[in-house]
Amino acid sequence: MPVVPTTAYSQAEDALTLARALLNDNSGAVFTDTMLLPLLNSAYRGLQRELAEAGVSVLAEQQDIELDQDPTTGITPTVLSDASSPQLPTDCLMPQMLWERATANTTDVFIPMEKFTSGGSMLNLQPSTYLRMWGWREDQINLIGATQSITVRVRYEKVLPILTSGADLVLIRSSTDPLAFATAALAARSRGARALAADLLGTAQTAVEKLIERYIRPEQIQARRIELSAVWKQGGDRSGLEIRVQHCGPRLLHDELYGEASTRALRGSLNQQVCCSRWCAVDDRTFLSAASSNRRAESNQGQSGKCGPQAALPCKQNATEHRQKGQQNRRDHERTEMRNGR
Repeated sequence: MPVVPTTAYSQAEDALTLARALLNDNSGAVFTDTMLLPLLNSAYRGLQRELAEAGVSVLAEQQDIELDQDPTTGITPTVLSDASSPQLPTDCLMPQMLWERATANTTDVFIPMEKFTSGGSMLNLQPSTYLRMWGWREDQINLIGATQSITVRVRYEKVLPILTSGADLVLIRSSTDPLAFATAALAARSRGARALAADLLGTAQTAVEKLIERYIRPEQIQARRIELSAVWKQGGDRSGLEIRVQHCGPRLLHDELYGEASTRALRGSLNQQVCCSRWCAVDDRTFLSAASSNRRAESNQGQSGKCGPQAALPCKQNATEHRQKGQQNRRDHERTEMRNGR
């Protein structure tokens, strides 16, 4: 079966044709390709900056660079730049991460290198068998040097080549609309039609935002709130209950179930029991005890008209017991995880 060559990238001519249609010049009598190509490249660079600032990985590239020992010094090169030998990739804008591996050990895995970010020159360390550290300063990668040949894997943010004709591929998928609207806006501004330019620029910005959403949405983690009130209402077994806590999650959840007063009472013990951004077991009796205390406080307030800290909040001894119980539950949970891991 013959293979039909296809591509998901559009041509620059697609954006140029749409831009002329937006400017009411379908025939190209005024806005020719020669006139619009510089404007299209400006919009192209602007779109790349927008994607990079949003953290879209479409502009990320990776390349392995082999650093051989100098026959005189016995040390690998300490600089990787546009003029060094070997040199940085020609489309490299800025390196993001580096890994290293001994060139002779082709079966070894690449080991991450530590980035030196304290400013100034690299540390005055003696070269060893591996590079270990790297720094980025004055548009070049600075290294300590190694006493054996090293292969460095560089992951970097790349710059896409400029568009020189309508047949060139636009190396950003689904970017025809934002590029065409931005190109038309620049062309309208060059002719003094500022109102039209502002309208086209606003539409271009909306198209860019939609494009960014399409790129980053699959990489986002969908958070889901766990409804616990039904568990308490059914009166089922709640031992070993696990919840995901982030930031003020437990406090907001507890406010919803039992009221703000009992949440304040448990703030100290909850902080001891729950560690943010991790999974951990929470003793449900902590919640139930505070809920009972809160209901008793509301009942006392309705009967006597008095409400104070002792009425609404558990005593210090109970809070200490809850904290100790929570710590014990956490230790038991960690031991269980260790056993399961073995």
